[in-house]
Amino acid sequence: MHKGVFFHLLRKFSLVLGDNGNIRAVWKLGGENQIGIQFRGDGNASFVIFNRLASGGATSRTYGVDTLDGVRARLRACGFEEKLSGRSTDA
Repeated sequence: MHKGVFFHLLRKFSLVLGDNGNIRAVWKLGGENQIGIQFRGDGNASFVIFNRLASGGATSRTYGVDTLDGVRARLRACGFEEKLSGRSTDA
């Protein structure tokens, strides 16, 4: 994968251009599952992940700043990477 490409995005998302020039992408994945990533332009990204937990029905929130590879690993751990890339058939 080319270093400048975060995902091969097939899933519908929203883009927002911030006053600071950063781009923020938001994916609503159904229910309370949502991902927001602000690309900071320095190889890092601010992120927030809302993930409805099947075990207790609660929604977890994870947020912070990480490298793009680090954010991708977090999404993979939540099972969201396939949903974002369009390889999954569920929402």
